[in-house]
Amino acid sequence: MVRDVRGQSAVEALLATILFVTLIFGGLELARAVSLKQALDRGAFEGVRYLATHGDVTGTTPVVRAAVARAILGADPAQASVNTTWTAGTHYGDSVCVTTNYATTLDMPLVAVVARTLTAEHCTPYEVYP
Repeated sequence: MVRDVRGQSAVEALLATILFVTLIFGGLELARAVSLKQALDRGAFEGVRYLATHGDVTGTTPVVRAAVARAILGADPAQASVNTTWTAGTHYGDSVCVTTNYATTLDMPLVAVVARTLTAEHCTPYEVYP
């Protein structure tokens, strides 16, 4: 009895293709998430340096968003939210922090669609002399 192996090969190729496509696109989504996280981290760093040297809370958000815009791939930097721990009573040497958040959706084909909020925070001493 002779068996026809063409159908078996087609099924194996289909299963392997589905696995490889899932791995490739999942890897691309992971790389995009890491890129977004690094952009937020860079934005938080530049924002806290600006805040520590200028003491200007209102100017911190544009600095963070500009840094995120320079480093981000395929996302809207205007969606990045910026929070600071600076208050009017902050003195030289006190710690100031900038936290950036970005809500994103990671779409891994055939696996899941995951909604996450990426966060980055940087703190440094306040450097404006009285």
